[in-house]
Amino acid sequence: METETLALFEHLSFEFLDKFDVFAPAKTGRRRDDEPPEMMRGFLHCYYKHIYGICPVARELQNTVAWLGCGFDRLPSRDVVDRFLTNLELVVLCRPVSSHLEFREMVLKATVYNLRRSVRYA
Repeated sequence: METETLALFEHLSFEFLDKFDVFAPAKTGRRRDDEPPEMMRGFLHCYYKHIYGICPVARELQNTVAWLGCGFDRLPSRDVVDRFLTNLELVVLCRPVSSHLEFREMVLKATVYNLRRSVRYA
């Protein structure tokens, strides 16, 4: 797994995902099957590597180092990847900008981190 994404995950909190209905634990208290924090790490890992789409992301997360590095207890299935990406799309595209400030803040943190890293190693 890219060490850059592992280092980034140390600085990001994914607790904000619970604020969105599609990622929050079910009313019975049961956690979602798609493991939102782990899938968000997987999504960011794949995005960093320019891997997009359900099948390519699912294929990348078949890599043992990748799924363990993202914090999964077990290998995520293609259905889990599909459900998470669909829910992420609903949150990002179907909500007013003000309701997903956490996503923008996370992207800003990642950008600043990458800028600092590129300046330091340039």
